[in-house]
Amino acid sequence: MKFKNFNHSIFKTRLLFCTTLWLLVFSQTIFASRMAREIYEAIYQFELKGNFADAQDQLSRVSLEGDDEDKSKAFFLLGKMQEVSENPQTAAFYYRQALINPKTNEEAYFLAERIAVLDSTPERIVLNRMRFNIPIRKTFPGNTPAILLSNNQIYSLLGEKFVSIPNLIPEDAKIFAVLPQGIWFSPAQENTLQFQPKDAKQAIHSYRFDSRILEVIPIPGQGAMVMTERNFSFAVNEGFRFTIENRYRGCTPVGMYTPRNELVLNCQDNALHLLDAETGTETQTLSLIDPIQHTILADDGIFIASTNAIRLYRPQSSPAYQWESKTSPIESAIFFGNRLAILESGGKLKLLDPNTGHELQSTTVDGEILFEMAKGALGIFSQEGALTVVDEKLHPLWYYHFGKPLSTKPLKSQGRIYLPFENSEIMTISALHYGKKPILSQKFASQAFAEMSNRNWEMAKPLIDSAIALEPGNPTANYLQAVHLEQTEADETKRANAWANTVRYSFGNAKASAAILSHFAKIIGAHYVHFLPLSPRTLYPNLFSAGHNLYTVDPAAQQLFALDPASGEIRWQKNLGNLETSPVLANDASHLAIANGFRLQIQDLSPNGKTRYSDLPGKPFQIKFSGNAIYVSTWNGYFVKLLAPTYSIAWARKLFNMPFLFDLSNSTIAVSSLEGSIGFVNSATGQNAEALREIGANVSVLTLSDTLSAAATDKNEIFVYSANNTNPMRTIQTNAAILSLHWVTIGTIKYLLVSTADQKIQLFGLTADSPLWTFTGQGSVYSNPVVNGNSLYIDQKSYIAKISLSRGILEKRFATPGGAGTPFILDNILFCTSPKRLLYAFPL
Repeated sequence: MKFKNFNHSIFKTRLLFCTTLWLLVFSQTIFASRMAREIYEAIYQFELKGNFADAQDQLSRVSLEGDDEDKSKAFFLLGKMQEVSENPQTAAFYYRQALINPKTNEEAYFLAERIAVLDSTPERIVLNRMRFNIPIRKTFPGNTPAILLSNNQIYSLLGEKFVSIPNLIPEDAKIFAVLPQGIWFSPAQENTLQFQPKDAKQAIHSYRFDSRILEVIPIPGQGAMVMTERNFSFAVNEGFRFTIENRYRGCTPVGMYTPRNELVLNCQDNALHLLDAETGTETQTLSLIDPIQHTILADDGIFIASTNAIRLYRPQSSPAYQWESKTSPIESAIFFGNRLAILESGGKLKLLDPNTGHELQSTTVDGEILFEMAKGALGIFSQEGALTVVDEKLHPLWYYHFGKPLSTKPLKSQGRIYLPFENSEIMTISALHYGKKPILSQKFASQAFAEMSNRNWEMAKPLIDSAIALEPGNPTANYLQAVHLEQTEADETKRANAWANTVRYSFGNAKASAAILSHFAKIIGAHYVHFLPLSPRTLYPNLFSAGHNLYTVDPAAQQLFALDPASGEIRWQKNLGNLETSPVLANDASHLAIANGFRLQIQDLSPNGKTRYSDLPGKPFQIKFSGNAIYVSTWNGYFVKLLAPTYSIAWARKLFNMPFLFDLSNSTIAVSSLEGSIGFVNSATGQNAEALREIGANVSVLTLSDTLSAAATDKNEIFVYSANNTNPMRTIQTNAAILSLHWVTIGTIKYLLVSTADQKIQLFGLTADSPLWTFTGQGSVYSNPVVNGNSLYIDQKSYIAKISLSRGILEKRFATPGGAGTPFILDNILFCTSPKRLLYAFPL
């Protein structure tokens, strides 16, 4: 074959470099690879004899018959031969094949760079879509990925597509695992586990248990770990190798630790239990203080993550942990090459040296699932459907937005990734994109933005539509779509939905988010709209103030954030340690008090402030500040007063045998058990000021104003008491469950503001039976209005409503497309947070 116009000396130089590079690689594996001689012969034929055809034939044979490493080398050399022969498209094809299984990160990046140089065609990230008529129940990773539908139909990957696998397993059976060798399942209403090869008509192994099967973890080549309601068993081909009754009830099978041939169980005693796979004898217990959230079984150790740390254990050498690295709660942890990748709830992504636990790199991302896309490419999938891919140093490679979240973890095979979505769709994307080439959808969006900047909507609109069709969550294209709807004065609902999607799709995209949120704020009349870097698990973060400062707590990430009310920017943040999912908390002008088990954690609200702990006689149920004191009611009925500055206990009184509600005014403390015992307490001693009154119903809400208290019951009644009267001075009946009560003053007269479960807000006087007014709302999350001056404010699905306090009529709407939580007012600014972690600030 004759080479096309190319300089022979340049060719020899480039090929010699290529050959030398690969000879260095081959020298380590020449005896290990049975195809090494063929590869050397091909290099000799091409470099020294100029025999292109014979060299190509030999390398093509290796690419078909060799192992994965041989194939990768052969494809690389075929690509290099085509490149120096000036056949760019063919060279790019072979480089893509080599990129499926590169040996090192550097090799992967080099191949991606060469492909981009040789073929600059924009990349289509989504290669294929497959939609099922039946919902996807579960996916099974591995060399041959499989999908299980809710009717027990199994699809297995064949080539590049999932194809149906005929099987005779009953539709009502419970399928635990699908492997290349076969299927583990349990027939309905039977305590039997069966294994059936994929191509068989009946099971070849059957195991009978005395209780319901909860979980099955296959152990390749051996059998399966089986946890039932009572026992733990190891089932193998010959039957049960062993069964252990009761001892490990409630444990979760993790897998096999192969270095010691041990089965690993994660148990409710916050420990991993290691059992000899031959005898079932427990050989070692790895105990932690907190529950174990993640476990990685590696070739030379076990990585265990709890609430605030990850540890490495090497049971074969020592029962003690080798190292410990402190973390916030971990969302995801995987191996990324020879590094341990950790994604914390607050969005911090870290790479750790697995041998020492030292942090090597870190960055901040928006995501919750880590997935190794390809060699040297780590994917982070967000709750909103965004995919961010970073390299070995955590530098961004590329970004894509699918517009919807994954339903479960992705599957991977031969350079392709299969993404399951909740609408029964499997989307196939390329795993071999490294950000070296433009993405087609993003190119369309950039072109549309340029046309829009020139006010050429006629040209921009088709580009917008094309970009969204290819990448539904593309932030730029959706932003342009929203702007276009604004300019064409489209239906208000369409505009609101477009902006809600645009804002949601911009999360995590630093390049697009700031500009989009700035424009969005102007559209809705807000001072600003900011994205809060909170955990996706914190849906409606509560806002509170101390002086002129704004704060929020992210319980999932265990962080306290101090925000600048004027700009929404983070002034500082602090780790609060282990927190419950919805911790009880309260604050005054300089302190934050948080329930922490049987202790009260008191945090100074300053960047370098102190943290104090006070032990309590019970777990906090309610906390309130008053003057120089903190009052706490506990789940076991204690009432506790702690005094500043040390916050030691002034008194602790056992008022009830159960949780109780209380409220404070300047001179009075009202208390009520949940079963309806109501009274007043002396603030100096904690003693009952008078005998308790029984109202004969469970109490859900208690509020106090000076000497007047109001208690709402589960019978939809409100009882109003004064401190000096044994009987209620007023009883109010409502038509639905009562969610909140607020005393308000109009002029000099007190009224009771009532929110009910049917989304109504009513204002009651203390003399008339009927409410002065009723406002019927919709979609409020907590139905807890905020009163400010002569108005009240409450979230109403897609806006915050400002309602006249005296007349109950809607005065103004503050748009919050996508929803918002309970509003908060500080310095004449209305703040609210959304379930998508947005902070809105509106001028009043």
